[in-house]
Amino acid sequence: MEIGYDPAPAFWGRGLMPEAVHAALGFGFGPLGANKIEARVDPGNAASIRLMDKLGFVREGLLRQHEYEKGRYVDLAAYSMLKSEYERVNTSRIQL
Repeated sequence: MEIGYDPAPAFWGRGLMPEAVHAALGFGFGPLGANKIEARVDPGNAASIRLMDKLGFVREGLLRQHEYEKGRYVDLAAYSMLKSEYERVNTSRIQL
């Protein structure tokens, strides 16, 4: 399963994405029964990389020239979270 997001610039920096991605993770690992959720991030997008780190995603590697975008091939950083990792993080949050 893969998640993605692309908010309009007017909504950048407002703290919306952590809440939205967290909700998507809960739905994916809960009712949908996913074992692993992936995300692919532009390696130059520092805000998205911080979000992945903040939510507990693990960087798996770099997908070189993986996607053709706006007339050129671009790299993507591959991130993922396992259900067991999600459960561990969310169990510790509940105990706080």
